[in-house]
Amino acid sequence: MIRPGWNVAVARSVCCCALMLVGVLQTRAAEPVYRDLLRRYVGQHKDSSNAGTPPGFSTSIERAIGLEYSVMVHKDGTDQPVDPEQHPFHAGDQMRIRIQPLNDLYVYVFFEDGQGCRRCLLPSDKNSPRLAKHDQPIELPSDGSVFEFEAEARQETLTLIATQQPDDDLATLCDVVCKKREDRLTPEERARQLEFKARNQRSVAAIQDRLQKAVAFRGRLSGQALGRLSAAMTQSGAEDALIEERTGDNQSSTLVVLFSKAATPPKLAVSIPLRATGTGASRAP
Repeated sequence: MIRPGWNVAVARSVCCCALMLVGVLQTRAAEPVYRDLLRRYVGQHKDSSNAGTPPGFSTSIERAIGLEYSVMVHKDGTDQPVDPEQHPFHAGDQMRIRIQPLNDLYVYVFFEDGQGCRRCLLPSDKNSPRLAKHDQPIELPSDGSVFEFEAEARQETLTLIATQQPDDDLATLCDVVCKKREDRLTPEERARQLEFKARNQRSVAAIQDRLQKAVAFRGRLSGQALGRLSAAMTQSGAEDALIEERTGDNQSSTLVVLFSKAATPPKLAVSIPLRATGTGASRAP
């Protein structure tokens, strides 16, 4: 509103500024969301010769892999996405997991209970690793049922690992021996199971160790944020950059992307905590 006593020149200036502000807001509204930019970049990226640098980056990248995942509470026949780091689960809660690869990847999913016991949920058979296509989301449980929190008070974790090539060591827990009850294993099967678990643990630990050396960004994506990440990558000499944008701001999934300029193909590992309030623990199939 123009106050009494302002002259015409001031009024015109205010109008001009208002028009400029409207133009800026319209331009910003027309700008693509950075998550969409990264989706397209990762989906198109096969090597350093055909995709240039990531949006906002000034650092050349050899490889890029990524995925989005959603933890959904199933209630009244519908699935409602939640942030697992903020959402408290209760006994009887039902949930599903949706994984959307951004490029074609082999995806391994492990369930670990509060006692440190790890089981393989995906793939179901170590001899048939699943190549997840970028346009085909993965639903867990794969049979259309749900995971349900029970009465035992334990915190549990889902670990998602994505690779560009199948990994035999990651698939060891998918062996049929590991699907048997402990009290039904023969001595030979028990020895094999221990060997498989050790191989799997070493492989997962090696992936996590490499990711700990990466420069990381966690927050809302923007050109400035990715520019700072690129500068940090150059300054530190790191070979990998890890990006995570959680749910919120109309985003119902968490995005995780790994950029790498290393000769060794990167492997992406994501840990999803499932925290129960009071009593409650999730039941894996």
